[in-house]
Amino acid sequence: MSNMAVNPLAEKRRECREVISSILNTPDSDDQRHIKQLLSGLNQLLRVRVVVPPTSEIMVKLEATKPKLYHATRLAIPRNNPLYMLFQLKGDVTLADERLSTFLRECS
Repeated sequence: MSNMAVNPLAEKRRECREVISSILNTPDSDDQRHIKQLLSGLNQLLRVRVVVPPTSEIMVKLEATKPKLYHATRLAIPRNNPLYMLFQLKGDVTLADERLSTFLRECS
């Protein structure tokens, strides 16, 4: 057995970075497979408790950079789904990009 202790905060940050990377690398497509991949990633982010992920920044960036994926996913989820509220978020793309970059840099 290893004597190295795992830092839970560092582990959650690594997990967040991987999920965010997966979300941002999802192709801009209205394909059902890509919609499911995005929904899975967003659900994972909402379950993170130790670190506050930049969820609103991700949504703003997705709307600007992956419009097909964003709108197809928005239309695929019912209003009573907890993820629905994420698709109501609006913001400045430049500011969202800066905050997202800062978060990812701090997680490295």
